[in-house]
Amino acid sequence: MTTNDSARRTDGPTPLAQAVQQQAPDAAHALLESGAPPNQTTSDYGTTLVHHAAGRADATILKDLIAHGGDVHAETRKGFTPLSTAASQNQPEAVRVLVDAGANVNHQDRSGVTPLMEAVHAGAPEAVKALLDRGADTSLVNRRGASAQDYITNHEGARRSEIEKAFLDHAAQREPAVEVQAPRRRMM
Repeated sequence: MTTNDSARRTDGPTPLAQAVQQQAPDAAHALLESGAPPNQTTSDYGTTLVHHAAGRADATILKDLIAHGGDVHAETRKGFTPLSTAASQNQPEAVRVLVDAGANVNHQDRSGVTPLMEAVHAGAPEAVKALLDRGADTSLVNRRGASAQDYITNHEGARRSEIEKAFLDHAAQREPAVEVQAPRRRMM
């Protein structure tokens, strides 16, 4: 982990942390350009600014943090990555940005939970689709032996059918088309 714990202030959030949390991309960019460290932690839990930006609807700040050295692999104490945050907050653009920047789409936290499992659990179909499109492995299991598909079975939220559809569409794209030919008649 490359987070900069010394960048966290004891008297409140840093100006960059405020800009990220208030979704102020121009201010965040100016602070990053002036040398503000992009890997600041914002809690004793180990949450970084990249985690915060990953959970926001506008990925502009996330892209800027990454461009200035923000760590897409940063983990909280429980192994939660920025990609897990994007997945659980149903932020498909952030999912794409993070994976394209090198985040492990199949990272498992300390409990073995993947970003795909997080997205299913949160009822986040757009994030599920983005993760599947970026290569998320549906067969991985957590420490309790549950896969992302098991999470669907146990999900009772209103968006379950959308999540199921994302899985079915993904499976259909992966299956090669089979050409069916009519049987030939034998001439006797």
